[in-house]
Amino acid sequence: MTSTPSSTPVVRVTIEGADLPMTAYDDLFEVSVIDDLEAPSMFTLKLTTWDDAARALTWVDDARLSIGNDVEIGLGYAGDVATVIAGEITSLELEMAAGEIPTLLVRGYDRRHRLARGTRTRTFTSMKDSDIAAQIARARQLVPAVTDSVAVHAYVAQVAQTDLEFLVERAKDLNYIVVASGTTLYFGPPPENQTATLALSMSLDVIEFSPRMSTAGEPGAIEVRGWDPKTKQPIVAAASAHDLDPMGTITGPALADQAFGTATTSLVHRPVTTQQEADLRAKSALEEIASGFIEGQGTCLGRPALRAGTVVDIQGLGTRFSGSYDVLSTTHAYSLRTGYTTRFSASRNAT
Repeated sequence: MTSTPSSTPVVRVTIEGADLPMTAYDDLFEVSVIDDLEAPSMFTLKLTTWDDAARALTWVDDARLSIGNDVEIGLGYAGDVATVIAGEITSLELEMAAGEIPTLLVRGYDRRHRLARGTRTRTFTSMKDSDIAAQIARARQLVPAVTDSVAVHAYVAQVAQTDLEFLVERAKDLNYIVVASGTTLYFGPPPENQTATLALSMSLDVIEFSPRMSTAGEPGAIEVRGWDPKTKQPIVAAASAHDLDPMGTITGPALADQAFGTATTSLVHRPVTTQQEADLRAKSALEEIASGFIEGQGTCLGRPALRAGTVVDIQGLGTRFSGSYDVLSTTHAYSLRTGYTTRFSASRNAT
């Protein structure tokens, strides 16, 4: 667990493996890193780009700030700076107006953005989803880190989709996530019930946090139906609240059944052809629904360890809302004017 920040924020930027020169740090006045599980994570660097003595623009044509260059951004405090994103520059924006100092906005994404370039139509036969993800990762010059998805599919079609859209769709059926860390593409389970890597307290370092608990629309069970073309028999799979790993005493689906009576949702919109596939889809669908039982957004003092895909323990919210949360997205924001803060969204499946 990291202690409460108590020193001056520190920014570290490397491009193509080399640290920015001090003159660039002098002109760097704003940094933002949006870390997300649902879309490519994004960074922005904002620099003044004017030499008043020479009456000339500075960083606009600097070769280091070129499309495609590798960028790694670290944030933190003296002696405790951690990388919050490793990505590639994808755009440059020059802002000039009469009477104002010109600024340059350098924007980029983590390497998931490569999977969002262009759509494809193709098929995969006799493959697991994890093997498909590994094949796509290697084709995009990324190192695959996949968790075995077990079920072998006779036929899977990617129809006019980007690789990212396709992999995210396949991941949802498994309750997996698709994220990038540097040059590695991860295709595997979300962080539910992992040990919290960071503790936050409302009395110490959380500026604001607003959680909302809701059982609206939450069934206590999911049923998936399909047809096995080999055996010519129907396939039925079910998952109930008892199959979930709670992040507290009672899950949202269980509480909804307890309060309002049992309810089951039947999923038939996507075909399944094996019992194994149906079992996985039923449980993943219920896990996805349950994960939205408690959702919240907040802001705390800048914490580089607070990342999408980690688990945070938040205390000082009473019995119902205190406990472990899955971090869904974060925005690390640094500026000379306001310092370093981290905004975040998080959820948990139980109270």
